Amino acid sequence: MATRETLFRLICCTVYIVSSASVNSNIGVNWGSQASNPLNPDIVLRMLKDNGISKLKLFDADQWTLDTFSATGIEIMVGIPNDQLSSISKNYGHAKDWVKENVTKYAREGGIKMK
Repeated sequence: MATRETLFRLICCTVYIVSSASVNSNIGVNWGSQASNPLNPDIVLRMLKDNGISKLKLFDADQWTLDTFSATGIEIMVGIPNDQLSSISKNYGHAKDWVKENVTKYAREGGIKMK
């Protein structure tokens, strides 16, 4: 029961934040996909567009999310997940591979507008 209540509160807070952010197009939203009940990227995309939000900060580089936001015009900032920071900071080759897979792959015509 507590899980449903928590999910309901999270959705209500998200809707409130998204709906009140529509006043200013320079407002962005932070979103992470590592949750017990992750939101579908298609739904998040629709919420952002419906409310005129053009910036999104991701706390990980989830491929499903990045593919969904390709060619949408929404500006994306991708963060490295905490559990990968140590590995990436110690191994330059691993860091290059991460950037190639999660940033360079989408930095193309019709891709994602990344910051």
